[in-house]
Amino acid sequence: TASVEECSNNLGYTASGKPIIAGVSIAVDTKYWKLGTKFYIEGLGYVVAMDTGNAVKGKYRFDYAVFDRDYAFKLGRRDLKVYLVKEEPEEK
Repeated sequence: TASVEECSNNLGYTASGKPIIAGVSIAVDTKYWKLGTKFYIEGLGYVVAMDTGNAVKGKYRFDYAVFDRDYAFKLGRRDLKVYLVKEEPEEK
């Protein structure tokens, strides 16, 4: 969530400099993924790597952004299938 307890700031901005978008923003380990990388997570939908986090270490760990702390606890930790979304380059 964008709460002070879970973010490095209380403004809701991610490491990419963009605001958190609940249901779209995820945190990744930038050792493996660039900010801006797009994924599809089964059961959640399309997401974009916009943030990093102390607990997000490793190629297969992601942190899904929500705005409600109670909902975050309800979701909890899950093992879900995640697919890298590759975009075709635009033709000129």
